[in-house]
Amino acid sequence: DYVSTSDDPTLVAFKENFEKKYEIEPELYAASYYGGAVALLEGIKAAGTTDRKAVMEAVKGLKDLKVPVGVITCDDNDLVHNINVARIENKIPKFIKAVSVE
Repeated sequence: DYVSTSDDPTLVAFKENFEKKYEIEPELYAASYYGGAVALLEGIKAAGTTDRKAVMEAVKGLKDLKVPVGVITCDDNDLVHNINVARIENKIPKFIKAVSVE
């Protein structure tokens, strides 16, 4: 899911901001939860309200939203993101490519 060595601009900016604020390197859950929060905020912005049903419908319309774990799209019920492929070399994940699940 989260490959810290990826050169994707969204991931790089997230990682730099996280490290600056918390003085540690982010890990999978920090990146995943941040991506979920971004999706929620985008849903609120698109709905123009915090009404639960309106936000849910707006989130269901999300397509190709860039977050630290990749690109999020919502299907009927879930936020789905691409799969990041990495190779572990000397205990360090080396980003190879992102693969769409669609």
